Amino acid sequence: MSESQTVRTFPKSHIAKLARAAVAAALLATLVLTLSACEFFGKKEDDAPAVVPGVLESGSSIVGSWSFNYASTADSRNPTTAYTETLFFDPAYGARIELKDPHGNGITCIGYGQYRIQGNDVFLYVQAVNSSMCGFNSPLRFSSVSVGAQSLTFTDTSLNARLTYFADRNVPSSAPTGLWDFHGAGADSNGDGGFDWLMLDTHGYFVLQTRFSGTLYLLIGYYAVGATGGIVFYFIDGDPTQVSGSAMIFSSFVTNGTQLDLIGSDGGGGTVTYSGERL
Repeated sequence: MSESQTVRTFPKSHIAKLARAAVAAALLATLVLTLSACEFFGKKEDDAPAVVPGVLESGSSIVGSWSFNYASTADSRNPTTAYTETLFFDPAYGARIELKDPHGNGITCIGYGQYRIQGNDVFLYVQAVNSSMCGFNSPLRFSSVSVGAQSLTFTDTSLNARLTYFADRNVPSSAPTGLWDFHGAGADSNGDGGFDWLMLDTHGYFVLQTRFSGTLYLLIGYYAVGATGGIVFYFIDGDPTQVSGSAMIFSSFVTNGTQLDLIGSDGGGGTVTYSGERL
């Protein structure tokens, strides 16, 4: 080293500080690497799965309006027990259950509330009713719910029965809904195959009582009202997507609220009219 050059020296205390800083930096780098490969102590919460209102565990949605018709057979052509039960589930957990008697002076009971889903079970909590005469159990439990193309099937735990309700068909307000006594119109000479009484609900479905060999039968199906005033009846066997047999077609109907006339073809080029009276 030449004399013209000078050597820069550091005090021992300064060197010690630099050494301690280098060690601290190395420890910090090691800690960062360690933490990047490990998790902190404590419980890690997974993101909650997205819940879509009205969707079952199976992935099907119950949102909509679903109806079930019940009636007792009646030789007098006026069923003492007849009602339409409708379940409404909206996309915001709102629910409604409606029981409607189709007789002219029949009562309608409505329960308002909310629903919750657990797996494939639905619980309907009734929180208010439209009349003090009406009462509903709460909660109502519908177990093992399955949704078809046009149907909702479940086990009613209070009845221990498997029931199928049908999707609302949104019929026009001009539909001749109600319960009508047709006095066996259309029956053959033996009294078989006629219209005893006909029940038309507001959701597009019907119940028809007929008789064969003295035995009373209830037939179910859905109906469609045409733009030109006709009405068609389609018979089903528990599934609205499966029509059974031939449809009954009436080219027109006329009603004044107390009488209903169904007008169709007699098969020989003429017309035939079935007349019913409101019950």
